[in-house]
Amino acid sequence: MYYGSMATESPDTHRELVELRRQINYWRAQHTRAVERQAIWKEKARQLKQMVRQQEAQITELIQQNETLTQQIQALKAKVAQLQQQLFGRKSEQTKDLVPENHDGDQEACNASEATSESKNNRGKQPGSKGYGRRRRSGLPTEEILHELPKAEQCCPVCGKPFSVFPGSEDSEEIHWEVRLVRRIHKRTRYRPTTGLRSRRSDSLLSMGICG
Repeated sequence: MYYGSMATESPDTHRELVELRRQINYWRAQHTRAVERQAIWKEKARQLKQMVRQQEAQITELIQQNETLTQQIQALKAKVAQLQQQLFGRKSEQTKDLVPENHDGDQEACNASEATSESKNNRGKQPGSKGYGRRRRSGLPTEEILHELPKAEQCCPVCGKPFSVFPGSEDSEEIHWEVRLVRRIHKRTRYRPTTGLRSRRSDSLLSMGICG
């Protein structure tokens, strides 16, 4: 009987049966994947809900801390105001005790005395005081610079004979600012004529290399 039914099955019926089986397998696989995706999204939703609960707990804790800090700040402000009132209240009471209100002349004298005392206590140089003047800063590092006349000027312009070096030097100082403060001593070589020729201006011009 079974073989007879298979023998009588038409080709169209066989194709429909194959197509139905293929669709069954396809939708079964789709359902399996959908169930897996649903499980994944459920797990993610559970994790997000847990994070939301944790953040809500943190927000509640921060709000409580903020309220506590606000109360502490208000208490500290009240304490500061109380201390300021005590401090300045004492000063005003002392001022009233020192300066009675019913003595106008004494009040003016006291104000003038306070103004004079304040002007004397100002820092810095007071008007009308003596100036400081220039000071020789011998404590600075010293650098000596030797100045010599050019070769063409180391001879007498009258007779043409060379000068001889005169003992000592003509010194001058300057404060030269570079990276550090240095006290420079300029030493200019002094000369004198080697002959007996002298003039009235020779003594004053020897240091300049001119004898007359």
